[in-house]
Amino acid sequence: MLDFPSGVIEKNNQYVYRLFRYLENKKLNKIGSFSVRYLPQYKKGKTGVCGAVLVVYPMAMDITVGIAGKMADKITKIKAAFDKYTKKDSISDALKATHVPK
Repeated sequence: MLDFPSGVIEKNNQYVYRLFRYLENKKLNKIGSFSVRYLPQYKKGKTGVCGAVLVVYPMAMDITVGIAGKMADKITKIKAAFDKYTKKDSISDALKATHVPK
């Protein structure tokens, strides 16, 4: 993402922030205790514009692979609902992930 023009990075940053606010309003703690944090200046791109990211922190010492998977599934479903809500025009097609390995 950081190799894209500054306008694309800024558009992505806006999308990430709106997704963060949307996630804040959802009941994510029903599956496991975790926190979602928004980092607006995670890393600077080639054009000097910083890219924003979301970070998920498990808040339990006894988290298992199964619980982590359930949390990821829940966030994925909420993101899909968010994308439908925003009509999927909030982010450049070039930035949409097609596969994210574990």
